[in-house]
Amino acid sequence: ELSVQEIAHGGDLVLIMPPQLMIKDKIRQSILQRGPLPNKNKLDCIIQKKLIDFINLNISNISKALLYMPYKNEVNLDLTKQFFKKKDISIYIPKIINNSTIAFNLMDEHNFVKNKYGIPESTSTDFLELSSFDIVVVPYVAIDSLGARLGYGGGYYDKAFAKSGCNKLTPFVCGLGYDYQQVDGTFGEIHDLKLKHVFTETSYFKYE
Repeated sequence: ELSVQEIAHGGDLVLIMPPQLMIKDKIRQSILQRGPLPNKNKLDCIIQKKLIDFINLNISNISKALLYMPYKNEVNLDLTKQFFKKKDISIYIPKIINNSTIAFNLMDEHNFVKNKYGIPESTSTDFLELSSFDIVVVPYVAIDSLGARLGYGGGYYDKAFAKSGCNKLTPFVCGLGYDYQQVDGTFGEIHDLKLKHVFTETSYFKYE
């Protein structure tokens, strides 16, 4: 895995960023600078309805779902949560354990605590491994033409999936985002999480 290195230069430490990380950082900055869309609430509903319609047509026997608590301009999941609750599907969300690890515990809407990024986390002690979920919905900053996911740079999802032992069929993993987050070309590396299914306001993408 690529990492930022430090070298001595004239008595000072200089950070050296590998070219691929520089590319990712530029993409990340470019997309994040756009800020929230003026019609974000409407687009969020459209994206979630696409996901819900897909689930109704293609996925059955869901009992446990992993969602996320939106950060900054990520797609809101209110409709998705309502849909799962009506079907008595247990909803879990990420919880940061340390600087490189997240775990997934049952969402308790009456007991949230904000983490260091200001993202609400559940205080529940009911945790599940990734391989135990029927469906996993993740946010992203960007997606390349092969489905490689770019996040905020913490690598939490990448590491969690690498350790999970999940196969290509289970759980069903998808990403929700906006059209402008689709990137022509590729930036993905071997350790990056690759999504097979992505929903935006105008499209559904399926990657091999």
